[in-house]
Amino acid sequence: MTRFTVRLLASCVLTVSLTAQQSAPKFEVVSIKPSTGLGGNRMIAVTGSQFRVVGLPLKTIINYAYDLRDIELVDAPTWTTSENFDLTATYPAGEAPTPDERRSMLQRVLAERFGLRVHRETRELPIYRLVRARDDGKLGPSLSASDVDCAKWLAEKKPQIIGTPPIGPGGAKPACMIVTNRNFVMAGTKPIGDLALGLESTVQRRVVDATGLNGNFDIVLHWTPTPGLDVQPNAPTTSNDAVSVFTAIQEQLGLKLEPSRGPVEVLVIDSVERPTPD
Repeated sequence: MTRFTVRLLASCVLTVSLTAQQSAPKFEVVSIKPSTGLGGNRMIAVTGSQFRVVGLPLKTIINYAYDLRDIELVDAPTWTTSENFDLTATYPAGEAPTPDERRSMLQRVLAERFGLRVHRETRELPIYRLVRARDDGKLGPSLSASDVDCAKWLAEKKPQIIGTPPIGPGGAKPACMIVTNRNFVMAGTKPIGDLALGLESTVQRRVVDATGLNGNFDIVLHWTPTPGLDVQPNAPTTSNDAVSVFTAIQEQLGLKLEPSRGPVEVLVIDSVERPTPD
């Protein structure tokens, strides 16, 4: 593929994105302010008349607007992570935007108020391949095949939480769904590809399923969160009881994360600036 073709494709992507922004409803009133942090609430809230962001960094808001995982946004200035904002946007009277329309409306706000300019491209980046850890292919004690018919399960309105909430290792288990947390991933009747996806926010890389395992599985994986070290396979743990996500995957699931490189589609920030508070 020639560079001209690549640039043309990128231009088409941006044109489609801009068209979506312009055709979506526009927020009637938008207020953006640096967050004071009072009250400690950090959230994105959607109501029947408003879209609100409370105490979140711009990078998180961009990820929401473009439906990205954190690793898919690159070249973001440091302040987009370190500075938090409050945003309140009111829908036009009588409008009930769909989730996709709401994201397009937010993209327009980011362009107009933060001067956000972006483009998409594919980059060769560090990734992890999720592979089997043992030569004999034996799986760990917390990974087992499931033959539950989820279509039937859901049609019969059976519970998707087995036990007393909340879901967690040693407690309630999910059925026909996956739940991810800062220190665990639990799934009932889900493919290994869903596990790979659930691990990406912890290890901060794209995770590709290369296990060769087909079908659905019940999964219970838990580890000790170690800020700054979860992204390093050979990092030392901070206590005798701590278990890194890399060790947990190998011991509990019989799998491992193997460092590699591969193509990752990313959203690149070309320019962005702090908004003028109103």
